[in-house]
Amino acid sequence: MIIYLLFVIFFASSCSFKKDILSNQIPKGHSELYSSPNNIKIHSDSRYKRIVIAATNDIQGNLYPSTLKFNDQHNKSEQEIQIGGVEFISRYFKILRKKYNDVLLLDSGNIFPEDPKEISHVKDFYQEMGYSALTLGIDDFNQKVPKKFKDYNEFIKEFSQSSGVPLLVNNLWDIKKAKPVDWPGTHPHLIKEMNGIKIGIIGIIPDDMISQTSLDTRKGIFLESMTQSTLRLARSLRSQGAEMIVVITHQSILCGEALAHNLNLPLSKVNFQPKKIDQCNLANSTGEWIKRLPPQLVDLIITGRTNHKTANYIGETLIMNGFSRGKGFSHAEFFFDSKTGKLNKERTVVHQPTYFCRSFFKETNDCYAEDSTVDHKDLINAKFLGEVIKPDENLAPSLKKYLIKNNLTVMSFLPTIHSQRMALDGDLSYASGKNADSKLVALELTGKDIIDLLEKDYNNFRRKNNWYPSPFILRGDKLELLINGLSINPNDKYTIIANIKDINHHNGLKVYLQKPTTQSFIHLSWRDQIDQQDELSSAMSALNTVR
Repeated sequence: MIIYLLFVIFFASSCSFKKDILSNQIPKGHSELYSSPNNIKIHSDSRYKRIVIAATNDIQGNLYPSTLKFNDQHNKSEQEIQIGGVEFISRYFKILRKKYNDVLLLDSGNIFPEDPKEISHVKDFYQEMGYSALTLGIDDFNQKVPKKFKDYNEFIKEFSQSSGVPLLVNNLWDIKKAKPVDWPGTHPHLIKEMNGIKIGIIGIIPDDMISQTSLDTRKGIFLESMTQSTLRLARSLRSQGAEMIVVITHQSILCGEALAHNLNLPLSKVNFQPKKIDQCNLANSTGEWIKRLPPQLVDLIITGRTNHKTANYIGETLIMNGFSRGKGFSHAEFFFDSKTGKLNKERTVVHQPTYFCRSFFKETNDCYAEDSTVDHKDLINAKFLGEVIKPDENLAPSLKKYLIKNNLTVMSFLPTIHSQRMALDGDLSYASGKNADSKLVALELTGKDIIDLLEKDYNNFRRKNNWYPSPFILRGDKLELLINGLSINPNDKYTIIANIKDINHHNGLKVYLQKPTTQSFIHLSWRDQIDQQDELSSAMSALNTVR
């Protein structure tokens, strides 16, 4: 069987697939679902100062990639794509700052991981990503406290004091002292100046924290109502010269539900008409809180506790919420009139919440996977604001250690041309990620050989994660091995491309090194740049032509 290795990678990097209105999306409100592949618009009006506010929520220590599995109408086998991962999150935020310069990055809560042993990595993450402020979410108050701390208060004090990023807690009061809690490192508010604009930021704990947390966590603490705290501090910040007020809170709100029902579409697909009125459900505590706020007091509220995207105005206040567990972020552009000194809300640009796409589906220029009518088979390089997305190789040492500890180097440090689908029509590749500069070798195996090899690797967790595209599918208690969605034919010949160093450490692959069909590319490695793609493509094509 003739196989053209890596063809999809080179094709993906050299081709652009873009429609004005993509066929699987509604013709109103947006032309991308969860990506912004095109470059930003040049802002040339000197009268207006632009700042960008970006936000995440409910990351909960998920610094590794999430795998989305789904089915569509075009492919027999289950499809999958990976989203997020700290080395890609870092890249997105660096591009965002490079393009806009003035970017304020916030998080609205649920910051702690499920495993308390990972808390040190969480501190490193928020500091290295350049967050300006965080607040606590409901699950943060239910965090399992490491044994070295006698209680939750001591744990929070240590975290906030050593995190390097301000932890905003406005409405928690110390009952004994009759004043806001004085945990070292926490603040009731923050005034951040950016591009000459003073932005007041408030962290609000949701009213239902009392009913959602244990008494031990709340010992000695009184929770002031969200409404009272917001009114008190927002007015104070305005008097101190704040030209914009932003609230970060782990309160939740649902918008777009009625529109989704009327259009018979998933909620995730329709909720992007920011200024369309009556899109948000206000018949809840969040709605009551927002309705009680005076007009023009709060400009932006960043919420959390839900995986539903929100980018809607309620009155004159913009509400933003993105995707949980490190899958994406929200952002908007705000413009201040230098003559009036006020925010010009008519110029505000609200962006669709953005996934941290590692790759795009070729058909949609996006990694949105819920539309079953799309053929998800072919992947291309993801882009953000005109730049190809690749792992951040300048990641902080502490975060690199986290990746290595969790066996994430495979996905993290492959080159720009990497795609989850490494080859076309049945090809496989093997790379541990630790030998990215090692030279490439192509091995030819029969279907029977490859089945034996894969079944052995399935029982070795470290190795089974190193195959792209993943041929391992577990249905119930039965293991199925598929290449490109098709069963492996024992009599067919398949080609695996791998690093020579990885092969030498892999006993199953090592035996094929001396076979006459083995082809070495001594001048090429995974890290080689895009200008060498044509060379590798020609070499692989010539190899298959000879066979």
